[in-house]
Amino acid sequence: MIINVKGATKEGKIFPSFTNLDIIDYKIISLLIPGLENKEISKELGIPLSTIQRRTRNIIKNGLVEIKIQPNFRRIGLKKGLLHIYTCAGSIKETALEISKFDGVLSSSVHVGNSDIVGEFVYEDSEQLLDTIVKIKRLESVERVLWSEEVFTISVDSSNIVRSFKKMWNNPPHNTNKNKNANNNSK
Repeated sequence: MIINVKGATKEGKIFPSFTNLDIIDYKIISLLIPGLENKEISKELGIPLSTIQRRTRNIIKNGLVEIKIQPNFRRIGLKKGLLHIYTCAGSIKETALEISKFDGVLSSSVHVGNSDIVGEFVYEDSEQLLDTIVKIKRLESVERVLWSEEVFTISVDSSNIVRSFKKMWNNPPHNTNKNKNANNNSK
């Protein structure tokens, strides 16, 4: 299972990346990422289980985390890689949307920095990969396409994720004054 924390979309509407969360919400999110269950989060934070369940439900319902199940592509005979797409004209967002509709594309996201669009892609063989790259290159707004194949993934130690979030617990805007008692109790 994969949990992403993001500004989410719901029914075509984009929610802002930052929503008015308090310190407890950040703590819950940080403990959901490594896979802790509500009961474990309740014990870890010393907060009643019913409170954790309600807050977790609201966090998920409001699109602040995304829970998705993704197969182990290698084990089922598929290859996985990234398509780095550079645009020359037109709307990057429209191009990303168009690419997201291609067979095998798992995600299509707009980036700043190197490439304009990064597409996560699964394929059976090189021919399928080549066909998709050719389709993308035929788009009027695309200048070039680079690709890389995933060889393997190294899982990050979940305690590293929790440590990263704990830094946010103690820094504004995540550490809001409206929850001073929760901050003092958690130190």
